[in-house]
Amino acid sequence: MKLRERLVGLGLVGLGFVGMGLVYLIWSFGASPTLRPPLPPGMRGDLVPNLSPFTCIAPLAGVASALLVLEGLRRIVMPD
Repeated sequence: MKLRERLVGLGLVGLGFVGMGLVYLIWSFGASPTLRPPLPPGMRGDLVPNLSPFTCIAPLAGVASALLVLEGLRRIVMPD
């Protein structure tokens, strides 16, 4: 049974790293269409925030992936 628990932990670590990779790709390349609010006259465009659902979901998915890695490491080191 300890072998099964450690294999589950290894799977969780792998799933966490895949999730972190996907979050990094979404964050780097901006895989979503972003909405730009109207600019006031004379304001630079790079000072306006991008409005996108991914700007909220990506940090949450990154934290969840890190927690998956931690849970997987716990199951590898200390199987129940």
